[in-house]
Amino acid sequence: MKILVGVNDSKDSQDVARWAINFASQEENSEVILVFVEKRMPFISYEDITDDQLMALAQLDGEIIFDKCLRNFDTKGTLVKERILIGDPPTEILRIAKEEKVDFIALGSRALSPVCKLFMCSVSEKVIKKATIPVIINRYPSQTVSTLETINA
Repeated sequence: MKILVGVNDSKDSQDVARWAINFASQEENSEVILVFVEKRMPFISYEDITDDQLMALAQLDGEIIFDKCLRNFDTKGTLVKERILIGDPPTEILRIAKEEKVDFIALGSRALSPVCKLFMCSVSEKVIKKATIPVIINRYPSQTVSTLETINA
């Protein structure tokens, strides 16, 4: 089994990463790919920063996020890969999912205000609309882990 997990600095995405690792650990030779995508902001000028400098900043952000996901957490022998990218998060998540031939994508979800929903949709919504493989969106992963363990017992 191969699972891609889109992560950011939200608690939901960190919980989903742990859920995916727990879920994958039930099958031998499973792999979880944690993907962090640093989004370029359209209203920020990047003319004074090189691509290498931008990638270095993304690398720092990504390492902090991966550390939060995995700190004091037993991966139970599951291979966990980490990918840090710069670009549009839904586009990059879908590209890596296809490139890595993952079985499904797992994402956290955060509630957007009605005003935000009017002007943009979330990363998870965009991924769901364009994905050709299953996508799991989980707002309460810690509860789901115990439910899945009960079902699989």
